[in-house]
Amino acid sequence: MVDLEWVSDLLGGATAGLVGKFFFHPIDTAKSRIQATGGSTQYRGTLNTISMTYRESGMRGLYRG
Repeated sequence: MVDLEWVSDLLGGATAGLVGKFFFHPIDTAKSRIQATGGSTQYRGTLNTISMTYRESGMRGLYRG
């Protein structure tokens, strides 16, 4: 019988990576926008930045690099 445990590990790692990117990329985008404003009061925190980005650019804006 062939040992396919590595397939399970591969699929688990790929799934973890996709889920991590899906949830944390918008937070990283917000962090970058806040840092790029250089202390400006345009954004008032992470959730406010995510909200404003979503209103301005839609869901795509949260995942743009």
